[in-house]
Amino acid sequence: MLHLLPNFLAEDTDAKKIFPPSIYEVFPTLDVLIVETPKEARAYLKRLLASDPELYKRLLSLPMKEYNEHTTDKEISELLEKSKNFAYLSDAGLPCIADPGYKLVKLAKDLGIEVMAHIGPSSVILALMLSGMNAASFTFYGNF
Repeated sequence: MLHLLPNFLAEDTDAKKIFPPSIYEVFPTLDVLIVETPKEARAYLKRLLASDPELYKRLLSLPMKEYNEHTTDKEISELLEKSKNFAYLSDAGLPCIADPGYKLVKLAKDLGIEVMAHIGPSSVILALMLSGMNAASFTFYGNF
């Protein structure tokens, strides 16, 4: 299963206020971490799992594959075919919203891998909600 994990939008955010408790149940099941930037992913894990140093240490020992706009489909397909339970973590907000994660999800689905999205913050959605704009006519042109 591919888990799409939410990330923080700001450093001073309290994880318990924005992430559902179910996200903490995902971490012990993971075999591989697919991340946009390894340094950002390690900081995320340290911050999110500060109260569970054993789990934090275990996750840091997992294979961590960088996935960005330069990663080839072949590299990711090989990784997806070898793993059972993995997560994708973008640098901020929700995966697949203004980042290359959408290609990862497509590859996973093409391989018959179940994909599970976990809720969290999205700067695009939050901006739309706070804008006063009619969301029915909103169009987002990302850079990927």
